[in-house]
Amino acid sequence: MDTEKLELARTFLDNVRLTQKESGKLARGRNRLSSETSDAMNIQLDSISKLIDILELPNDTAKKLCERFEEICRRRRMKMIDEIRREIYELLIFELSINTQELEMEPDQLVSVTLLSEVPAGFILQEKEFEWFKGNLGIVKRAAEKYSNPREFLRTVKETVEEILEEEEFKDFWETPWMVLHAAVHNPTDPRRLLRKVIKTVEGFLEKEKFKCFRKNKWVIRHAALKYSKPEKFLSTVKRTVKKILREKEFAGFKKTSWIVLHAAVHYPDDPRRFLRTVKETVEEILEEEEFKCFSKNKWVIQHAAVKHSKPKKFLRTVKETVEEILEDKEFERFKNSLGIVLKAVVWHSSDPKDFLRSQPTS
Repeated sequence: MDTEKLELARTFLDNVRLTQKESGKLARGRNRLSSETSDAMNIQLDSISKLIDILELPNDTAKKLCERFEEICRRRRMKMIDEIRREIYELLIFELSINTQELEMEPDQLVSVTLLSEVPAGFILQEKEFEWFKGNLGIVKRAAEKYSNPREFLRTVKETVEEILEEEEFKDFWETPWMVLHAAVHNPTDPRRLLRKVIKTVEGFLEKEKFKCFRKNKWVIRHAALKYSKPEKFLSTVKRTVKKILREKEFAGFKKTSWIVLHAAVHYPDDPRRFLRTVKETVEEILEEEEFKCFSKNKWVIQHAAVKHSKPKKFLRTVKETVEEILEDKEFERFKNSLGIVLKAVVWHSSDPKDFLRSQPTS
């Protein structure tokens, strides 16, 4: 690659993104590219087809990304520099590849964030400071899409969450910190007000006999209060769905892990059965692979991966590597015969498993 051309391409790309942002207009609607622009684009896409293949990106998605960039240039009246068109495309495609890997989403879902973000979300996730968000990839994507300084937004969110979780008033959320995170992200001006409203709603529902089944899973009521305008209707549907599914022969295997059925009913209300079938297939497939035999006595880790992660195998590899690293660390040698606790730390306290282990009492 020509370094000088790449620097020019980076400058042009940054200027286009800034101009698009300052316009205040959405990058939507049909493309109206001239035949000359389309021909020039196709020539350069052909010239970097090997790179697209190496990065395992679909050709149609790579084309869509470059087409949309050309369209933004046309709308903002920024003349594309033909001599660096190839380098601009290469930068866009590298960013799309990194976003795809780090955000664990399909490339087609990340065209917009790759196109418009001044700081690629995938780059942010590679920085140690923001490892805390690796279990909440959508928030990093949102920050990169919507904020001119995504890092500052993420720092503020993290600080707010940590502050709230230390406050006695919000102890109800200690077991469901993601709800505090939701409030900090979606109500940044006054997250506490939203959380107080949720607490009040939950207290009201817990007094109702028909919702006593959720008393051991208060997070479901909190979820309903946080995300639905008619929480009572949502809870009634969840209750009915879980009961029905657990009676069905196809899902008899979930009777001992009914939390997965509850998760499906809450998070996939449109088609919980489809989600459960996918989980079942994924768990069975992983259990057959030699690479993951180390989890055979801790099947719950595989179930967690299949339920909560879009790329469960990638998650399991990370768990395996982290567990091995911890068990080799002299500081944690007292846990060598307590694999269950180490797994719990890595799976449930992924942002800092070592800190969790340090807090455990010495036997």
